[in-house]
Amino acid sequence: MAECCRALRVSLSGCYAWQERPASARATRDQQLRVQVGASHAASRGRYGRPRVWKDLSEAGERVSPKRVGRLLREEGLRARARKRFRSTTMSEHDQGCTYASED
Repeated sequence: MAECCRALRVSLSGCYAWQERPASARATRDQQLRVQVGASHAASRGRYGRPRVWKDLSEAGERVSPKRVGRLLREEGLRARARKRFRSTTMSEHDQGCTYASED
C-alpha cells in the first residue's frame, strides 16, 4: 500500500481515509438507477435504448436526465438491439402468368 501511495504521490493516511469514506450521494443514486435502467432494458428484451428507458423511468416517477440514463447504459455495456431491416423476397414484377388459376 505504501508503494502505491508513493507512486501516486498521496499520503498513506489520505489513502486510508479515502478507502473508509462512504460512497457519495451521487454514486449511491447511480447504483439505484442502474438497477432500474437494467430492469427497463431487460423488460424490453434489449430493444430499448436511452430515449425509451428514460421515458420508462420518467413515467415511473423518477427524476433523471436523459444524459444520465445514457451514461449508465454505457457504463453497464447495454445497447439497444436494432430492429432487422425488412427485406422483400418476392419478385412481384415477373413476366410469368398465374399458373394456379382454374382453367375452365
